[in-house]
Amino acid sequence: GMPAVTVNAYGKGKACYVAARLDDAAMQRLLEECLKAAGVTIYELPCGVERHTRKADGKQYVFYLNCTDEIQQVKDVKGTNLLNGEQVDGLLALSPYGVAILA
Repeated sequence: GMPAVTVNAYGKGKACYVAARLDDAAMQRLLEECLKAAGVTIYELPCGVERHTRKADGKQYVFYLNCTDEIQQVKDVKGTNLLNGEQVDGLLALSPYGVAILA
């Protein structure tokens, strides 16, 4: 038989080629392994919530965007919400279409 998944190095990176039909669970596991191998951190977010990180002047800013019309709860969040001064240590509540910027 032929391999279902191959990984090839090219320059400083790697490419994964999937030549199989995988169910959702198997594809999820494969993507998690590829991201882990690439050094990408995976965050568990509610459906419809985005997380973006920016760095400037030696500081890190984490943006959370709720793209839904419902309140969303994001776990494992720590920092100061720069939009309202609130200290967050664990659970961040985002209003419908809400935004939070943490430092």
